[in-house]
Amino acid sequence: MRVSTASLPSGHVVEAKTGRDNGSWFLVVGTQNGSMVWLADGTSRPYAHPKKKNVRHVRDLGAPPDAETALERIAELNDSGARNAAVRAYIARHRETVEAQVQQRIVETKEEC
Repeated sequence: MRVSTASLPSGHVVEAKTGRDNGSWFLVVGTQNGSMVWLADGTSRPYAHPKKKNVRHVRDLGAPPDAETALERIAELNDSGARNAAVRAYIARHRETVEAQVQQRIVETKEEC
């Protein structure tokens, strides 16, 4: 079964489910052939040299509301160090949001019990 690229557009943050990078969070910087994505984390996988991974091996964590403008700013940066720092900040900001949502769900579940 083929997975649509519309399900993982650029700007989404994903978590690797397999491989040596299992559990790591990445930014989707591109797609290929509808079943592959290009991932960068700004550290081990810089923006200039993204990792190619099958979409079946990642878990989509969504994208922040300002994803389009943030990606444009990242792409416009000329300095690779600044670009990778921006990628790390993008992922960290989204991670904080996702973790806060999880904590809120836990609190709501405990209140229901």
